[in-house]
Amino acid sequence: MKVVALLGADTSADGIVLQLAQSLGSVIALWVGADAEPLAQAQLAARRLQVWDAALSSLPDADSAREAVLAMVVAAAARQLDAQLFVIAETADGYLGPAIAEQLNVAHVSQVLGAQLATDSETPQLQVQRRCLHGVQRLRGPCAAVLCVLPVSSASAVAASAPSAAAVPAIEHWSFTELGLSDSDLPRPLLSIVPTPVNLQFGPLRFDSVESLARRLKQDGLS
Repeated sequence: MKVVALLGADTSADGIVLQLAQSLGSVIALWVGADAEPLAQAQLAARRLQVWDAALSSLPDADSAREAVLAMVVAAAARQLDAQLFVIAETADGYLGPAIAEQLNVAHVSQVLGAQLATDSETPQLQVQRRCLHGVQRLRGPCAAVLCVLPVSSASAVAASAPSAAAVPAIEHWSFTELGLSDSDLPRPLLSIVPTPVNLQFGPLRFDSVESLARRLKQDGLS
C-alpha cells in the first residue's frame, strides 16, 4: 500500500511522520521546497520526491494562504502518484490536512497518536488512535485518509537504522509540468479593502458674503 509522508509541514514532527508512514506501507517521502531533502531518515522511503517550481518562490506570507497553495500542490502530486493515504504533521493553523483531504475527497483525522492496519477482514482497514477532549478515540475505516500526527519529543522518537547506499532511492524532482499545473492554477490572494484616508483636520470656513453665510447656517439648521 502506498503511503505518502509529507515532510516539512512541521520539521519537528518529520521523524514521527516517517515512522508512522513506514508502519502502514510502502512510503513515498514528499516535500515541497527548493531545499535539499529535509530529513536523513527519508532515505528509508521507497521513493523520494521533491516538488518545486519557480511559481512557488513567492508564496503568501500568511500561514493559511501558504497552506492553501501547498494543499493544491500536494493534491496534484497525489493524483499523479495514485495515492490515498497520507501522513503529515499537525500544523499550527490546522488548515493543511483538511484542505488536502477536501481536494482528494478522503477522510481527515486530526490529533493522531498512532495508526495501524487491521487485517482481520477481506479488505485491509485503517485503525487510528487520536486525542480528543475526553481521552483517546479509536476509529476504524477504509485506507483512504489524511492523518495529521501530533509532534513528539525527540527523546521519544524511535531511531531508524541507516540504509545501505545501494538501497537509497534517487530523489525525483517534479515541477508544475509533471503535476499538470500552471501558474494560473494557484489560488489567488484574497482581496483586501484599503480604507480611504480621511482628513480629520478642521479649519475655519470663510464665506464671501453675509448671504452665503446665512445660506450655510440655514443648511446646517442653525438659523
